[in-house]
Amino acid sequence: MHWDMAEDRIHDALVALTGRCEKHSYVIIIEEDSGKFVQFGRGPDLVIDVPCIALTGGEVENASQFFESLGEEYYPNKRYERDEKTGKVTYMLIFNHNFGRDARAASQTAMECFRIIYGLAGAELEIREE
Repeated sequence: MHWDMAEDRIHDALVALTGRCEKHSYVIIIEEDSGKFVQFGRGPDLVIDVPCIALTGGEVENASQFFESLGEEYYPNKRYERDEKTGKVTYMLIFNHNFGRDARAASQTAMECFRIIYGLAGAELEIREE
């Protein structure tokens, strides 16, 4: 989808996400050529999630400054996830921010992630939902 239409489409996807009840629902916004993405998972609140594993060193620095500007102090955060099938625990570092139910602020921030963290202003973005 074209950059100029992306924010409204992301907003609509996030509003829909808040209404889904499935445990593994998500919205991923991705720039196909680079594979760069931001994601939101299902929950009572909209929380943007940018895993460090997907970032270069410069992007980690950009993300640190960007998320600090959102009012977050300790970045990146640590997350532990257990694979339900194998029981294996995975440790990862992530950048995230909770927007409550404010889909407009969340969609604007998703766009800013592509512009500020990844340097991809004007890129063609795709939304994946489940």
